Amino acid sequence: MKNPFSLTGTVTDESGNPLIGASLKIEGTDRGAVTDLEGKYTILYIAPGKAVISASQIEHITSKETLSFTIANDTFKNGRLHKNFTLRYGVERCFYYDSARAFHDIEKDSINFPLGGFVTPSITRNDRDFQKKYHVRYAMFGCIMDASPCEHFYNNVVFEYLDKKYGREWRNSVHEQMKYWVEQIPYKK
Repeated sequence: MKNPFSLTGTVTDESGNPLIGASLKIEGTDRGAVTDLEGKYTILYIAPGKAVISASQIEHITSKETLSFTIANDTFKNGRLHKNFTLRYGVERCFYYDSARAFHDIEKDSINFPLGGFVTPSITRNDRDFQKKYHVRYAMFGCIMDASPCEHFYNNVVFEYLDKKYGREWRNSVHEQMKYWVEQIPYKK
């Protein structure tokens, strides 16, 4: 048999409740599965080698694991590997603007302020001056972006950094659309 391996397991939430209808996928392939009424899944005919397995469900943060499908892997029993996934409840959009990304952007001197909403924001001369002075770039998302906790985490880290570096001064000249967020996060010296 060309692809002798299979993967079985259960997908649960943080409380241990089975997640019905969670999707599992071997990235870069068309192989995957959906969990049953008990949160159980099976993926058959997996090719030998390393594979990234992702488990996801609406309103939960995707979990990814890199697994090695080789005969030498002693965790296999008759070509089967058992792997359970626990998904945390949360917003999936944390793929880009979260606190980890904020620390990375600060270190690389490439801070972004995500702008978007019901009306596509415009950038004025004052906004361009702000970007230059404070080393911040306004990232335009047009009408598609909505506020999520992820951006709040990102902004919290960035605002604290800007407060320490520039004091309150930057808060007075930030883009109009960012002023709501600035008011939500207290000034920190």
